[in-house]
Amino acid sequence: MRLFSDTTTTKSIYFWNMLGNFSNALLTVLSMMVVTRSLTSYDADIFSIGWAISQLMATIGTFQVRMYQATDINGKFSFNQYFKFRILCLFLMILTSIFYVMYRGYDNYKGFIILLLCIFRAIDCFADLYEGWFQQKGRLDFSGQSLFLRVIISLLVLVVTAFLTQNLTIMCISLVLSYFISFYFFDIRIYHKFYKSNEIRRKKNNRWLIEIFKETLPLFINSFLAISIMNAPKDSIDLALQSGLLDEGTQTIYSVLFMPASFLTLFYIVFRPLITEMAISWDRGEVRDFLKKLKKIIIILLLFSILVLIAAYFLGCPVLSLFYGINLDGQAWNLIIILLGGCFYTFACILDNTLLILRRQHVLVISYMLTWILSKIISDFLVNLSGIHGGALAYMLSMLFFLLSIIILFLIEFRKAKINVERNEKENH
Repeated sequence: MRLFSDTTTTKSIYFWNMLGNFSNALLTVLSMMVVTRSLTSYDADIFSIGWAISQLMATIGTFQVRMYQATDINGKFSFNQYFKFRILCLFLMILTSIFYVMYRGYDNYKGFIILLLCIFRAIDCFADLYEGWFQQKGRLDFSGQSLFLRVIISLLVLVVTAFLTQNLTIMCISLVLSYFISFYFFDIRIYHKFYKSNEIRRKKNNRWLIEIFKETLPLFINSFLAISIMNAPKDSIDLALQSGLLDEGTQTIYSVLFMPASFLTLFYIVFRPLITEMAISWDRGEVRDFLKKLKKIIIILLLFSILVLIAAYFLGCPVLSLFYGINLDGQAWNLIIILLGGCFYTFACILDNTLLILRRQHVLVISYMLTWILSKIISDFLVNLSGIHGGALAYMLSMLFFLLSIIILFLIEFRKAKINVERNEKENH
């Protein structure tokens, strides 16, 4: 299949979407592997918490506009409006990152590494804008191709600089530069090549800015809280390390155990094309087809989750130990506990996106807020009580509560939305 072709097929869209998102998850996995194998445990701990913080800050940079933009099939907002909104978000992201580093009182070295990783993530957020446009126009294969190329090139540069320098600062700078150059060639240039200047002209006022903000604010709050919930055990470990309650390298071990959980979410992302199809079905009032697609995603994910849990119990720790070059003896159950939490989160994501299609995203704030409060209450306590095992339990319990609360919200809101659809059909007939 030729890269960035004028035409595409459903097979090509699914293939490149899967490959792109797989390579994106691989960036986290392999970057961590490069750091743990080439640098000290101290540097690895800094990189681990820096990566987690950059993911949290990315929620500001994206403001979770991507799924709204991709499901904006009627073109309520133009690309130019999404573009301006994203620039504002990126500015706030960098500003917040600086304040966060100052608030946590990190030393110059640790703070600089964290800021570099936040800049790297800001570039990723900017690319997400273009890839959201590709998805909106039915060219999710473009998104996958640009993401795949960007990740592969950046990984190669990271490996080379690690081999030549064994210096975390230089490695992070090279990651930022290579990612930016790749973004320019595989997102901006491709967008301008295929862009058709036939978008509806919008009135020159700032009302659209307020409208986008209002539509996506619940999504941003939800995403920020979701990452904060997932990072809660890592933050607790970071504080315990600074207080001398845990040994150096603990953050790295927890982060390595957490890696496979991201692949569960990745497998769901493979179904992004189906999410857009679900949005089209719902817009047409085809409730039965909408539910059929949702059921298909849930069943496949359930089977996949079971296979992952079984494989992780027997092979997880030995494979991760070999891959990252660290000792994970006695961590098998912690891995399973974290993966179980990852399963709960992945299923919650399905219903999260489904409520977005129903345009009921505002109710999700209830679920995210309650789960965030729970995670903050239990994470410090459990980590201080039993270290990594406590962090794993805190994550799993938080995700279980999150899933159950979203199921309740979905059942309530879907029933309301279905009644409205049926009422509109009767009025039209």
